[in-house]
Amino acid sequence: MDPIEDVDIDADSTFVLALEAQARGHGLYHYLPRDLSFLHGRVLARARALEVRREKGNHFTLGPPALIDLATMDIVLMRQDPPFDMAYITATHLLEHIHPRTLVVNDPVQVRNAPEKLFVTHFADVMPPTLITADAEQVHAFRREHKDIIIKPLFGNGGAGVFHLGPVFQEGDAVVATRGFKQIAKLTNGAHCRFDLSSAKQLRDLLSAVAVYAAGGRKALENYSHKAGGDVRLLVQQVK
Repeated sequence: MDPIEDVDIDADSTFVLALEAQARGHGLYHYLPRDLSFLHGRVLARARALEVRREKGNHFTLGPPALIDLATMDIVLMRQDPPFDMAYITATHLLEHIHPRTLVVNDPVQVRNAPEKLFVTHFADVMPPTLITADAEQVHAFRREHKDIIIKPLFGNGGAGVFHLGPVFQEGDAVVATRGFKQIAKLTNGAHCRFDLSSAKQLRDLLSAVAVYAAGGRKALENYSHKAGGDVRLLVQQVK
């Protein structure tokens, strides 16, 4: 899973699973993808015994690291958050060697082959109009056609980086409306920008920035902001 010290005990489902497993008498071990190794046909992990409790700021205790053979475990939970990078993919290949003799949840082959935001494209009859692209021009065209759209990164999680580009805009200079839009931006980890009749280029730059973020995450957006400057750089500063 993710680093245990960074877990939000009020929101992380893996933490709840760990609490329940511990309550039922199961022993817990914690390791990160970088702790995996493969030697003489065995999948090993440098893991630490783990105890958990629902106490903010004091929610875990880790034992000393020990090299364990994952084939001796009853269950291995593959629960780390994205990014869906090469370390993540490598972990799925290694864990294939012990599954299903040791139950790996979820099946590492399906974790790799069925990323949720792409797998759903096989069920077009229950999907809204959908565009998957890194091309800003296609994003602009999709927005012009549908007016009210959601933009999200393929490999994010927990609602991070999700933008709602709807038909709702503030007109005029109403103080209450401005305060309301700023509060919405704060609550959604988003941004609030002002536009006028001369803002066509500004809006185009910001939509391009959103497309860059959806395709490559915050790092890509930061890199793009150095080139674009202006309001795109302000957007990066606002979005947490």
